[in-house]
Amino acid sequence: MQEIGVFTPEQARALWQDYLSRQTNPGSNRRPVSLHQEGKAVILDAALAVATDSKTGATSALATVCYWSITDDEYTESDPVQQITVYNHSESTSYNEDTFGVAQWINGHWWFFGDCAAMAAR
Repeated sequence: MQEIGVFTPEQARALWQDYLSRQTNPGSNRRPVSLHQEGKAVILDAALAVATDSKTGATSALATVCYWSITDDEYTESDPVQQITVYNHSESTSYNEDTFGVAQWINGHWWFFGDCAAMAAR
């Protein structure tokens, strides 16, 4: 017997949304599901410098995705570690390594919005 692949909850939700959109609009070739992704809680794995130009000079860094633990009542880093590339479009704000924030999917990439000063320890 062949193994069956594993989906993340986000991938399963996207597949379900795609299925529903095809049921309500069967002749459509559009892919509305790929245009929307939920925001992700993340911690920067490297410093993120200011953008040199808000349109073309975005800076990028890797960030580790975090999930809310209902049991512990806190965010925990993904296990296994899931990293995404995040971008800073701000020309006035830079972020230090280990800064907690949110990555929001906008125009085909993850924009980073920092929430606080960098954590003292991770």
